Amino acid sequence: MMILKVFSIFIMLVLSNNIYAQYDRQIRDALTTYQSEENKVTEQNGRNTSSKVYDIAEQMPSFKGNVNQWISANLTYPATAAVNGIQGRVIVNFIVEADGSVSNPEIWRSVSPELDREAINLVKRMPKWNPGISNGKPARVRFTLPITFKLQ
Repeated sequence: MMILKVFSIFIMLVLSNNIYAQYDRQIRDALTTYQSEENKVTEQNGRNTSSKVYDIAEQMPSFKGNVNQWISANLTYPATAAVNGIQGRVIVNFIVEADGSVSNPEIWRSVSPELDREAINLVKRMPKWNPGISNGKPARVRFTLPITFKLQ
């Protein structure tokens, strides 16, 4: 009876170890695929953007000045959204390039197509940022910015 219990425990350990190894392999494969997709060489605005995009850098990018004041001064509330009383917070994700320019804006949280479009246009019009720093060099860093649309 004792041998049967020990054997059962041994089988459970072997099976759980095997499941863990398969799961670990799937995670590594997915991470490798994600990293290779992130590091693909693409042409954007006439420049080669082959370097890695960091989610977190030693020094994160920063806006030159007050980003909230700039947004307030440059935000144009879409007329159709204002008439329909649409308001809310759009979350925009973009890349601050090594030279400080902004690229690849995309909506991570949508409110309406009109507000989303204005948020993308607003980010595209942004002046250059102070770039992020990684390993002592300017780097491409992903940045997330909430843009609030509120009717007065």
